[in-house]
Amino acid sequence: MLLRLPKRKYAIIRLPMVFGVLSPRIEKIKKQLKENTPIEVFPKLVMNVTTDKRLSQQIHYIINRNKSGVFHLGSKDLVHHDDFIKEVITKLGDYEPVFKHVYTTNEDRYLAVLPKTNPLPKHLQLYSLEILSDLEL
Repeated sequence: MLLRLPKRKYAIIRLPMVFGVLSPRIEKIKKQLKENTPIEVFPKLVMNVTTDKRLSQQIHYIINRNKSGVFHLGSKDLVHHDDFIKEVITKLGDYEPVFKHVYTTNEDRYLAVLPKTNPLPKHLQLYSLEILSDLEL
């Protein structure tokens, strides 16, 4: 059905790992910190991230400007999963977390969506450090 529509009539939105102050991911990490249970991190996973608020701003822009095509809505930079989760935990407070390192491969594995075409305007492009500050945990 999608293939029958003219390209100017739809947009494909590719999402990175999405975080938010009250997101299930953050809530699960908070719970694991309180219970002192292991938090799974993937040291060889390279990804980009965004927040729910940034995502809604980007989608709002795409809809209101009648944009079409494929859009990659993640941060411009890539981070390792374990590093990012450790930074999130640092923002949550002074904890001594227990990590469960999950290795699915010995090589870096990329789970990132980066734009080749259809870049968003500069004010809607972001970096992982901005995502951390947006979380305001």
